[in-house]
Amino acid sequence: MRLFFVLFIVGWSGAIQAQTLLPKIGATYASISYEDNEDYKPIVGLTVGVGYNILVSKNLSVQPELNFVQKGSSSTDSYTDFPYGGGFENIKLTTKTRLGYLQVPILVKMNLGKFYFNAGPSIGYGLKGKEEYKLSSSGEDRFGDPISVSHKTKYNVKFGAPPDNYNGDDRFVDNRMNFSVQVGGGVMVMDKVNIDVRYGLGLSNMMDESKSKHRVLQLTLGVPVQL
Repeated sequence: MRLFFVLFIVGWSGAIQAQTLLPKIGATYASISYEDNEDYKPIVGLTVGVGYNILVSKNLSVQPELNFVQKGSSSTDSYTDFPYGGGFENIKLTTKTRLGYLQVPILVKMNLGKFYFNAGPSIGYGLKGKEEYKLSSSGEDRFGDPISVSHKTKYNVKFGAPPDNYNGDDRFVDNRMNFSVQVGGGVMVMDKVNIDVRYGLGLSNMMDESKSKHRVLQLTLGVPVQL
């Protein structure tokens, strides 16, 4: 938190020199790192937001941002006989978790002509999410003909502890707040479009009883607006 405060002061002191508004939209390639399971795969999500670039010196600026970012992961398990009953065989169970966050990074930006590099801390606030289970089965019927069955079920994901004696279907993530560090860079194309690539490394756990950290690669396109 002290680092956030220092960066805000530095940026504010240089605000009289130049400011640029940067609305942007793009895609995320996100996963969740668990210490006890390496089979979780990335998902593709959406990010949209706006940055406020404050020029401190010729090659240095500070850029706080307010972004909506989708994070999450997916996993696939295969079974010869479904362990939860139902008489299914040759089962594939795919679980996809998609979480929406309000993300506030504060980046220090080094400008090198049309290119730049940036890095800084980020705070995320969990909004809501969805968890989808897709069950598919293949085999043969009693006549030897091939058959397949597919079924999807979706659940809401909420942040915080479930209420006492809760027996509903919602899923819960323990920690709403999420802390990370972001590192990346970009280029200005034709002095009109900003292409930014950034990697976010989660520092805090989603769940209290496990090491579960977000990993997010972002690609965004922005159009700078001089103020």
